[in-house]
Amino acid sequence: MLTAKSIDRRDNFKDWCDKISMRETVIFSRPHNENIYMINEAEYNALKKAKQNASYMAKVHESVENHKGGDTISLTLYLFFIRYLLYFDSKSLIDSRRNIFTKVVLFYLIFFKFINH
Repeated sequence: MLTAKSIDRRDNFKDWCDKISMRETVIFSRPHNENIYMINEAEYNALKKAKQNASYMAKVHESVENHKGGDTISLTLYLFFIRYLLYFDSKSLIDSRRNIFTKVVLFYLIFFKFINH
């Protein structure tokens, strides 16, 4: 990790960029502790991915806690499929051919569900 003053950045910008591209982190100090950290793209992408993974794991943890607390809804596969079809049908996210297919499948499921009971 290298540190430099802001004025050095202006004078030797190409040299600093070369050092950063070789996986070196450079800190440019500024007044009032408003320092600037410069890292290469690979390190930036790794940090971004780690942040996304942490966010996803927080959602998973929240979901597990909700399940332990009884704040969940249990559906049979049949009811889940119907809700799924109705949700996407109402959002108009399915193209027309797929929409017809989903309605046929939905009718088939409902018809045979009531026939078998």
